[in-house]
This record gives sequence, C-alpha cells and structure tokens, in this order.
Amino acid sequence: MRSIGIHTGLRLAGRAVVAAIAAGTIVAASSGAIVAVYSGGISGYSGRQGSNCNDCHGGGKTPVVKLDGPKYVLHDNTRSFSFLVSGGQKVAAGLDVAVSRGSLVATESGTHLDNGEVTHDQPKLVDGNGDVKWEFDFVAPAAAGAVTMFAAGNSVSLDGSEFGDRAATTTYSFTVVDNLTSFTEFGQGLAGSGGFVPHLSGVDGPSVGPWSITIAEGLGDSLGLLWAGVATKDQFPAFGGGHFYVDLSVQPWLYLTIRLDGTPGAAGEGGLALDAVDVSDLAPLSIYLQATMLDAGAPFGISLSNALQMDIQD
Repeated sequence: MRSIGIHTGLRLAGRAVVAAIAAGTIVAASSGAIVAVYSGGISGYSGRQGSNCNDCHGGGKTPVVKLDGPKYVLHDNTRSFSFLVSGGQKVAAGLDVAVSRGSLVATESGTHLDNGEVTHDQPKLVDGNGDVKWEFDFVAPAAAGAVTMFAAGNSVSLDGSEFGDRAATTTYSFTVVDNLTSFTEFGQGLAGSGGFVPHLSGVDGPSVGPWSITIAEGLGDSLGLLWAGVATKDQFPAFGGGHFYVDLSVQPWLYLTIRLDGTPGAAGEGGLALDAVDVSDLAPLSIYLQATMLDAGAPFGISLSNALQMDIQD
C-alpha cells in the first residue's frame, strides 16, 4: 500500500468534505429544501449604516421604492408612515426601515422590530398591481428637530435562494416640531356649475407657520363665505339640499368673505390659497371650516365645499 503524506491526506479529506457538502446541496435543491437566508427579516440593511439587502441578494430587476408620511410630526406624538415596493420581480418583497431619531412601532401583522428597525416576518406577496405596501408608526422624541427615515425594499423571486432578487433604498426627511396645525377633511359638499364640488383642504405645518388652507374646483371669480366655528353638526338639508357642518348654535363662530381666482364663470377653475398666520397661542383648539359659494349652476344658487377640521396643538 502506498503511503500518503499528512498534508496530502488533509487535502484529499478536505476535497471529500467539499464534495459531500456540494452533493448534499444538490439533493436539497432538487427536493426544494433550501430556505432563503434571513427570510424572516433582518436589521442593519436599511441603508442607514451604508449596507443594504444587495450585499447578499442580486441578479434580479431593481424595484422602485417609496416612503410616505407627514412632513411634520408633533413632539411626543405618534404618526403613521408607509413603505411601497413596486416593480422588480413582482412576486414578493421584504423590508428594513430605520430612523435617525425617535422610534418605530411595527403595527402591521407580519412585521416586527429587530434592533429598533421594522422588518418582515416573511416576504409579503404582491397585490394585484404587483406592489407590496407596509404601514408602521413613528413615535416622535421630545425634542424638536430634523429626522431622516431610511428604508430598503428587497424584491424577491421566492425561488429559495438569494439569486434573482434585487433591492432598492430610499430616504424620507421630515421635522419634529414644538407646535403643529393639522387638517382632516370630512363630510360632503354640494356641486355647482359643471358638476364641480368646491374642494376645501389644508396642508399641515407648525402652528407658527407654514401651514395653509386651499379652496379648489369652484366657479371662477365667484364670491362666497368661509365659515369657521368651534363645534360641528351635520345640518341637512341646508342651502338647497346640501350638508352644512359648522354648528352656529355654539359660540364663537365667524365667516370670512372670499373671492376665488380663475376665469369668470369657468366651472371648476376657481381657487384660493390662504397663507398661515401664527395661531400657536390658540392651542389646544379644534376649528371646523366650510365654504359656501355663489354659483348659478348649484341648487338655489349656492354650492358647498366639504368640511375641514383644523387641529391646533402644542
């Protein structure tokens, strides 16, 4: 029998081990027994630390990712944000979300916190549009200041390996503020000329400014009133069959005479933007708003906007 030196023997043994592992892998692959690494989610790959899911995954089509949420959050308050993954493999996706300040809450079933970051329990299947969307909460710190949210979305093929996948990252910047004026639309309006319903909306912002209120889709160059009160009640029918939501039985209330911009008499072209004034000294207070506009195309000549709740907080 020919003797084998110890180094040669070790090399042969090593090759045998590698061959055995390779054979086992092939068997596992053929039986579908391979489980993707970190399919239950992982932190540290949102892009905040410079790493993302493409450190391990690759070969697939790059998805489009988007974070969405408020631009201002009141200190010590909780607000909802969302993360969307579109395109890519259009099979399933995973996520990792982190923030520079404050904290996150994994509110959606199928997600959890890992080292303070929101990630998935398992990849989430796409919807009918080929998209995957998650929602989660952000808890603001006590101190005002800028916040950056980081997110990575990994579009996966679910073939049991990290190949054929691809991730993309994004960031979203917003501000924690000491005072906040926010808006919530409610109720229904009454259409005027051309079937257009005046649309009353607001843009959140610090109570000291900037925040804004806008009226759109009214009759061009028309006159009207913007009503404001501290109580709300659905008063129907009002002004020719519409709903009026400012409760004038509760003091105080007031109205402001307004004129919309736009081509005179042009349906849906009338609009008006009201810039912010400092209302921080009114906090805490909720104000209810609604516009009534002169419009010959409306029942009894008056169209109504939807209602708007304005919350002033500190």
